[in-house]
Amino acid sequence: FANWLHNGQPTGAQGPDTAARDVAGGWAGELRVDDAHRHPATLTLRTHADSIAGSLAADGGGITGTVAGRTEGRALTLEISFTSEASHCAGTIRATGEQANRGGLLVGSIEIASTCSDGPEHGTLSFRRRAE
Repeated sequence: FANWLHNGQPTGAQGPDTAARDVAGGWAGELRVDDAHRHPATLTLRTHADSIAGSLAADGGGITGTVAGRTEGRALTLEISFTSEASHCAGTIRATGEQANRGGLLVGSIEIASTCSDGPEHGTLSFRRRAE
């Protein structure tokens, strides 16, 4: 059935949420690499205009990194320079993604270039906003 009007207003599902929100704050989630490796991670982000800066910690602090990036509307690009103490290696994660779930979720794809593997690795990221 079509949405019924109530007091002149449509009811039921409304259009998608396309509003961009500030990504500053704490995020918890994971990095998935080549669909085989999951790395629980946290992001702490700061914003100024369209610029992003912050930090990454993954695998209980075994992987740490510095985050730099930009936002454009709901879209974001991140570059994360990281080191892995356990693997004695370092590299760069390049991420492209977007805000979802009314600004409570960051999702996207990643490409990793590092001394931790023989070539580039690919995967995804998914982070939920932590309650402050």
